[in-house]
Amino acid sequence: MVDKSPPRLILAPLYLSPSIPRKAISVISRLRTGPSHLNAHRHKSGFVNSPACEACGDPSESRAHYLLQCPVYEPFRQPLHDAARRAGHFGSLHLYVLLNEPKVIKALAGFIEATRRFK
Repeated sequence: MVDKSPPRLILAPLYLSPSIPRKAISVISRLRTGPSHLNAHRHKSGFVNSPACEACGDPSESRAHYLLQCPVYEPFRQPLHDAARRAGHFGSLHLYVLLNEPKVIKALAGFIEATRRFK
């Protein structure tokens, strides 16, 4: 029998990574828990008029869009792919790997800083 339930999120403590800047830890924590500063969430909360991605115009700037799909941020994703492969995750990237795999968190912090989306 195949387990069709979604993968469980195991939130590894970010404070155990002293090499990750505090700002990146804050952004990753928000991406993990939901109240991020991405337009899809800010629109639901009434802080912005549109959930659209300001970088590429996609109708919804969600976590998946920002981390995996936005073409504007594609040049910054290669370190994420490399870190995921080193951690044993082959194939396409998945949100649960990016946000929860301790061996990928440092690369995710680098992606967040490189995109400058949360400045």
